Amino acid sequence: MLNCPDLDPAIANAAYMEFRASAGWLFDETSEEMFARGRYALAAIEDLRPATALEARVAAQAIASDVHAADCLRLAAEHRDDLAKVTRCRAQANAMTRQMDRALRTLTTLRKERGAREAWKVAFEMPREPWPKRASAADPASGPASWAGRASAADPLPEPASLADQLAEQASAANPLPEPASLADPLAGRAFPAYPAPVPAFGASDPVLPAALTKAEQFAARNPLLASRIRAAGGLTRKAIAGFRPSSLPDDATVEALVYGAGPVVATMDRANGTVE
Repeated sequence: MLNCPDLDPAIANAAYMEFRASAGWLFDETSEEMFARGRYALAAIEDLRPATALEARVAAQAIASDVHAADCLRLAAEHRDDLAKVTRCRAQANAMTRQMDRALRTLTTLRKERGAREAWKVAFEMPREPWPKRASAADPASGPASWAGRASAADPLPEPASLADQLAEQASAANPLPEPASLADPLAGRAFPAYPAPVPAFGASDPVLPAALTKAEQFAARNPLLASRIRAAGGLTRKAIAGFRPSSLPDDATVEALVYGAGPVVATMDRANGTVE
């Protein structure tokens, strides 16, 4: 008889009889060794703790397959001198072991499904708080079970403000404080000097030094397009240097010579730009 506390005694007896029919040689009472092996197999079924009839049957099949696999290995050891018998016994033991593994996986799946069903059953059968009764016309305040009573109890009305607080609020509304300049406009009320337009550094007629003009003419000879753009734009603007690498741009002295210089190369650039006819 199986000792399974979660299983009905009649189902446990049926599973025991099925297992005993599958491995009857384990219950030979004349052999103490065989009887101990049978009790050992029944203890393995009890350790699986089946709770339903299907789980009990799968558990009995799993342990029966394991018992047959162990018996096949015992026969292979007895006939170890016969290679054919040893091979057949070991192959049968492998087949029984695979069947036991499949039965144990099936038993694990059945347990998970049963646990999920029991969890849902407990969740749906849990006692819940009844809905509050609606207030009738004869008795508007039917009791503290109404939603209005619960809301007022959970969130009471604020206490009225004192007379001093009301007077202070009226005074602040009549004479509001001026908004800080940092929040309204941080630049409001400031006078910014008008920066003069760039003027030549060395005079109006010929402000560029001869060395800088020579360097600018050499740059214009190497990069005529960039030099013409700088001359037309009046400096290194985004439009003038668009498409050129930063390493190809001239220095400040060369830019000043290209913009304010006068010479045959500069005159050629002016004609190319259309500033001189």
